[in-house]
Amino acid sequence: VAIDEIQGRMIFVSGNSIYFSDPFRPNAIMSQNVVRIPTENKLTAVKAIKDRLLVFTDRETFIYSPSNGTLASQGRLIRSSDSVGCISPNTVIRAEDRLFWVQRMESLQQPVVLALRR
Repeated sequence: VAIDEIQGRMIFVSGNSIYFSDPFRPNAIMSQNVVRIPTENKLTAVKAIKDRLLVFTDRETFIYSPSNGTLASQGRLIRSSDSVGCISPNTVIRAEDRLFWVQRMESLQQPVVLALRR
């Protein structure tokens, strides 16, 4: 399970779904405000960058642009990578204008730190 905030909404990640709360009401989630990510893997992390979400499995990265209005779940989803992911919500962090996360490299058998500038 991962958690973050975008546009005044709490974002909760569980399984392969993203749940959006109502704006400024973190305990209110409409049943229609859920996005199912088309992956066989569990989601491992989510981070808001400006008005988009980076959504990770341990092997994939997606970019989700929530829609404005009542239903954030009506936005646009793009698969950014099918080989770069993040190993857990504890291994992704924002620092100034960058996002850093840890990706497990199967061939190296060790984690690798990646960065994205806004």
